[in-house]
Amino acid sequence: MFLVDNSTGVSSHSNTELMVMPNPTRDRLRLDGFSGTARYRIRDIGGRIVQRGTLNGPGFIEVAVLSPGTYFLEVEQNAATRTVRFVRER
Repeated sequence: MFLVDNSTGVSSHSNTELMVMPNPTRDRLRLDGFSGTARYRIRDIGGRIVQRGTLNGPGFIEVAVLSPGTYFLEVEQNAATRTVRFVRER
């Protein structure tokens, strides 16, 4: 199945929705919609990777160190990448 996230225009090859909340956020994101181990990257609006790491099932990513603005969270698992836009507010 081929899905397009209309909020970002970024395509994804997955049949499971990635849930990120709260959005906007101030200090951390809660991720749901996957299980097992996954790698993640956070890109700024210019496409630069500003944070990366590994997740072990649904959990949290601390984003308090990021400057306020719009970011793209990419979660990669089993050769599929899902991308979600989020806002880090003051």
